[in-house]
Formats: sequence, structure tokens, C-alpha cells
Amino acid sequence: MSWRALGSIDTFVLSYLFTGSAKSAGAIAGTEVFTKIVLFYFHERAWSLVRWGHRVDEPAARDQSDEGAAPV
Repeated sequence: MSWRALGSIDTFVLSYLFTGSAKSAGAIAGTEVFTKIVLFYFHERAWSLVRWGHRVDEPAARDQSDEGAAPV
């Protein structure tokens, strides 16, 4: 949350420097909070479809050693 707050403050300050209006800067920073949440959601959904670095589940290897087998 602190990172998100810092990002919004940064957006407000930059918007104020560019527009010279605190009202416009507040509107931009306020809107940015919601747009970043939506963008983050879709960004994570897209990355969840990428399989780079994911391990493929392989069938468990069959134990051939008879260790742990019930006595006959």
C-alpha cells in the first residue's frame, strides 16, 4: 500500500507541475488509482497464461526398489 500511495503522490506532483492546477492534478491522481488497479488485474491474468519457468507436473516415478512394500 505504501508503494501505491507513493505512486499516487508522484502522479499528483507531476500532474501539478504539468498543469499548474491542484484540482486537475487531484483528478488525474484519483483516476490513476482506479486505472492502475484494473491494469494490474489484467496484467496478472495475462502473465498467468505464460508458461515460461513453470515446471510441468510429471507422473510420479514408480518405485522399483520394493522399499516400503507390505511384507508378503
